[in-house]
This record gives sequence, structure tokens and C-alpha cells, in this order.
Amino acid sequence: MLTPAIDIENETGQAVLQEAGQGAGNVSVTSTDVVERSAGPERSDYAGLLEIASNLGKGDFPGTIVVIRKAVEAKLSGGERAMLRNAIKSATELPVDVIKAVENDALNYHPEYGCLNSADDVTAAFLKLLSAIYHIVLWTEGRFYSYVHGNAGAPYYEAHTYDELKADILGAFVGMPCVQSERDRKEVANRICAACAREDYFADAPAGINLGNGFLRQNAVLGNVELLPHAPENKARFLLDVRYDPDARAPTFLSGLRRLLGGDGRKVRVVLQFMACILFGSMPARDRVRTVMVLYGPPRSGKSTLIELMSRFVPAHARASVPPEQWSQEYQRAMLCGVRLNTVTELSSAGRAISGAVFKQIASREPVVARQIYGKPFTFTPQAAHVFGCNELPKLSETNDSLERRFIVVTFAESLGREEVDPDFLERVWEEAPGIINLLVEEARAMHRDGAFTLPDDHEEQVVQMQHGPDPAAQVARLWVEAASDERITSRELQAALRAAGRRLGLDTTDWSSASHMRKVADLLKARYRVTRHMVDGAPFYKGIRFRDGFAVLTADEMNAGEAAGEVEGL
Repeated sequence: MLTPAIDIENETGQAVLQEAGQGAGNVSVTSTDVVERSAGPERSDYAGLLEIASNLGKGDFPGTIVVIRKAVEAKLSGGERAMLRNAIKSATELPVDVIKAVENDALNYHPEYGCLNSADDVTAAFLKLLSAIYHIVLWTEGRFYSYVHGNAGAPYYEAHTYDELKADILGAFVGMPCVQSERDRKEVANRICAACAREDYFADAPAGINLGNGFLRQNAVLGNVELLPHAPENKARFLLDVRYDPDARAPTFLSGLRRLLGGDGRKVRVVLQFMACILFGSMPARDRVRTVMVLYGPPRSGKSTLIELMSRFVPAHARASVPPEQWSQEYQRAMLCGVRLNTVTELSSAGRAISGAVFKQIASREPVVARQIYGKPFTFTPQAAHVFGCNELPKLSETNDSLERRFIVVTFAESLGREEVDPDFLERVWEEAPGIINLLVEEARAMHRDGAFTLPDDHEEQVVQMQHGPDPAAQVARLWVEAASDERITSRELQAALRAAGRRLGLDTTDWSSASHMRKVADLLKARYRVTRHMVDGAPFYKGIRFRDGFAVLTADEMNAGEAAGEVEGL
């Protein structure tokens, strides 16, 4: 523990002076005398101070303080200060501990904040320093945040890591022993964090985007937007350097997006909807947990271009690139804290299957525990939207609907020819950023009204493949049939549906085992719809289900063509 400060201006300091002088209370030497004796450039070096120290009177405590302070100001070396202490001790007969305490005070003396000899002293001084620079400082979610009112360059809460905080403490009190050790800096940093702690401060941040000319806020009740002045109440953590212009348009962007997605209106719309969620940081009411978009298609189909465009709407410090297989690691989870967008342009199909409670927590924006390297664990609520590009669909470890609700799958049908690739597309499109924002505003209003995303027609089919692979039994049980209490599907119809589904998946159904596929589809139907096999006049059927629109026709065509296998005994 550092030695307490000795202040000669208070009563305690006078008592120390009397005791140290052993009755020399009548000493007439004052700090002013020493200042006068040490005046002049020739007395500012080590030799001059050593001479002054040697001439101090017995018990000259005030003179000791001045000499040592001037030695510190002159930046004498440690060895020179040791020789000076010996000279002072010989001349004044003050105890060594008192002289060292005076030197410690001088070394830890700050011209604005006084002597900083304890963690409490340094903490109080640093908090005063922060209050002089920033209007708001707070510690939350493992980060230190600062805000400056009226700062046109950064009207948002700037994040600082714990290590940056420690470095700032060292920089503010450079050369002072009170913060030279890592242990002392950590002690001060921990006290500052505790003093500024604001748990879940950003949890109720309004939906909106911080633009160059104001905060574009989405009304939580009506869904419309309004441009507000920059203010700390917006709780924005970044600034997008684009100005809001309600009359701007984006024809190049819209035509390019339609071309990438083969003119599929539902795919175009869901991409715009998801970009609106990235922009405003909110999700539709009935799809709050659907925060993961998978862009699936062959190489050179435009997936990476679209991801890069999405990324341009979020500054680098509010983006991350953490693949889902790393979300179970607490250090990697910490990288998602304070992030608006998490992208992976090439999701590896060779990686582990997406699984686990942690994935669901992060995708659902539920509180999770994370940890910075060398830091303490902390809890934060993820706010990121996730966009993953892949040439092959990732695998999901669970086959129920709980994971499906977290995903949107958008397929890109074909690769672009080399002559179709426009190297300047992104730059030309970014010039339309204000117009793109207006498109996203319209989609945000529509989502607020509808309460859900407009999912692509093949979305559910792709998710089933992520869960089961190219499995016709899973396709039929999940996609081809639906619950219907007074209807039935015969086993022969199911066999025909399985063969039709297998061909749609590109499988050779000529010599496969109908029995194995029928057993699997029967188990899936029982688990999903609680239906079991019945028999009437020797014909087995499953009561309580029917084919969905479109799939009944496919099944009938399969049966009429005579391609369905015969009924399997016992199924």
C-alpha cells in the first residue's frame, strides 16, 4: 500500500513537522526561504540542489519539501535523488521514512489534482479529467463509452476497451509511480468502471440510424420515421456519414439487385427488409429471432458483392466477422458486443454443424456471457444481424423448427458471366446511398405493418436441406403435407410423393429401397403431426394429414405415370 500523503498545509502535516523536528518548532526556515536560496538557473541542477540540501537546518521540514519537489521537477535520476535524501537526512535529522514520504508525494504530485498516493486519489482525479472532456461516461457490456454534446464529428457513444482505459490512465499521469505498475492501473481501472457502471444502458436504445444530418428514428408505434437532432438520448453507437434526403432514389441499386436475384420479387423484398433491420437495428414483431440471413449460391453469383454493400451501411468498429461455429467460445462472443452487423463472406461447409443453446441465444438477442482476453467475464445483449455467404448450405444439428425460426435463406440461381461483372458497381451504387435508405425506410414501414419478413418461396426447402441433407422423407414430411383433421393420405400416395421428391433432389430413385424411406417418413409424420398408420380393407393410410397445394398434383402425376412402386407390406 502506498504511503499516505503528507500535506504541510493542514494540522496533520504540522504535527508530523513537530514530531520529526523533535522539538524544533522554533525553526524559522520556510519554504519561501528555500525557494529564494534555490533561485537561479545555476541552482536548478543536481549540484545546486545538493548544496541547498546540505545547508538545511535541523528539522527543516518545509525546506525539505521544496528541495525534493524541485528535484522531481528537474527530473533527477533515482540515484541522484538517493544522494539528495542522504544529504537532507544528515542536515535536518528527519527520519528516512518521512523524507521518502515527501519524495513519494512529490513524484505523485499533479499540478491540477494534487498528490495522488492511492487508488482512490487517482480514480477521483481521472474521473474529474473525464468530466472535463466528456459530458457522459459509462461502463457497460465490457466497454467504456464516452459522449460529447454538440460534437459534429462524433455525435455518438464512442467505445473504448478496458486495455485502452488502462493506457489512458497511464498517459494521463505519465511518470507518476502511482500508476506505473500493471496492478495499480488495473485497480484504478476497476474502480473507474465500478463508478461509471450503467448495466443494460443500451438495451432500450430506440430503433434508428445516426446519419450525418441527424438521427433517423423509427416510431415504435406507427412505424414511420422522423429525423431528430443528434442527442445522447438516441443512444447511437456509430455514425453513418450519409445525409438523409427523402427525395433521393436508387435506380442502379434496385435494377442490380433484381438482376442478382433473378428477378424474384420475394427475394428482392426480403433482402431489402433485412437491410432495413440492419439499418434501424430492429426486427419485425413476429420474426424477432430471425436474425441470420444465409446467401446461398455458386461462386461469382453476387453474394460477396451484396454482403459488401450491406457492410457499407455500418462503420468498421460496429461490424464483426465471427462465424457461428465460434459463438460457443467466450472470447469470440465478446467480439459481437456493440456490433450492428456480423458478416462471413465464405461460410465453410467443412466446419462443425451450427448447433447449441448459445447459437440460439445470440441469434435471438438474449443476454450472453463473454470475456475479453485477460479481462473479466461480462454480460451483454447481442444486437447484431448476421449475414453468411456460402457455396454449399451449412449443416444444422437440430431437426426441429426452433433453429429454422432464426434463419432466412436466399438462393442465388447462377453465376454471372465474366462479361456481366461490373467492377465499378459498388461505387456507382454507393452514390445512391440516400436513395437506398429511402427504399429501406419503405420496407421498414411495411414490416412494421405486416409484423414479419416476406420469406422466399424456397426458403423452407433450403432449411430442411440444412437440417436433413437431400432426404426425400424429410422433404415430404416437412414440406409436402400439412395437418388436416378429417383427411387422409394413403401409403401408396406417400410412396409416390417420396419418389417425386427424390427426383426433385436429383436422386436416382430407380433401385432405392421404398421400405427404408417409408419407415423414415412414417416416423417423421408421427413426430410432427402425431399421426399413425391405419388400415381399411387392407389399404394402409395416415389420417389427419393432406398434401399441400401443388404437391398433391405432383403426387398424382407420379402415380398416373406408373412410376410409383407398389405398396410396402406393413407400412
